Amino acid sequence: MCEPTAILGVASAVAQQGAAEQAVSASNRAKLKNHERNNQNYLTQVMLDNARWKNDVQIGDVKYDQLYQNMIDQWKEQDKQLDKLFAKHDFAVEKAIRTMYEKEYAGTMTGNTAARLAGKSARELGATKAESLNELMMAKEETEIKKDRVRTDVDHKQWDIYDKIRFTPIHGHAPPPPLMDAPPSRAGMFLSIAGSVFGAMGSGAPGVGSNTGGTLSTSGSYVTKPNFFGQTYGTAGPNFGISQGTGWFGT
Repeated sequence: MCEPTAILGVASAVAQQGAAEQAVSASNRAKLKNHERNNQNYLTQVMLDNARWKNDVQIGDVKYDQLYQNMIDQWKEQDKQLDKLFAKHDFAVEKAIRTMYEKEYAGTMTGNTAARLAGKSARELGATKAESLNELMMAKEETEIKKDRVRTDVDHKQWDIYDKIRFTPIHGHAPPPPLMDAPPSRAGMFLSIAGSVFGAMGSGAPGVGSNTGGTLSTSGSYVTKPNFFGQTYGTAGPNFGISQGTGWFGT
């Protein structure tokens, strides 16, 4: 029969091993739970980034249209100013023609003075047309330059908008799986159990040079001694027979 100390030692070793394995298992479960939570956060962030990018693309399209419409409005305004200049030119030419015909009566007269006065109105008409046409051509050229400048400015703004939305979101790598803890070895538990068992067995065996407690039967035929496990055994004497209560043969 095993001693109580051996049973307690075995139970303690098993309990310590079980506690260590449960601690490692709990740590691994916590790591897996954190990894699952990190993956969920990663997927949520990916979804939000994609939604934000798609919204930015739609806003970019709206800004594109707004810039284009603004450019068209500015062109219309500049064309309207140019139309005013054309109208001014027409009125100036018309006025010059009226003035010329009002002074045409000088051509009905004779002499050098009359001829000079008749030609003067025509020259004034030509000068007025030249001045008005020159102003008109300069205004038209200036309007084209302004339109080009407006278009260039709109192109730059549209490029800035495109540069912000031309790339889809880069989400990066998903969270890597955690490194799991290895379960503790059971070799220590087995060694502890073996030490407890053999220690209990050694504590019940007779020591070297100690009194074995052997007794000589009254018949002198054998000697009874305790064995390694605490049980008695007999050593046969010179005469064999049956000794009462011993279970051995002796005389």
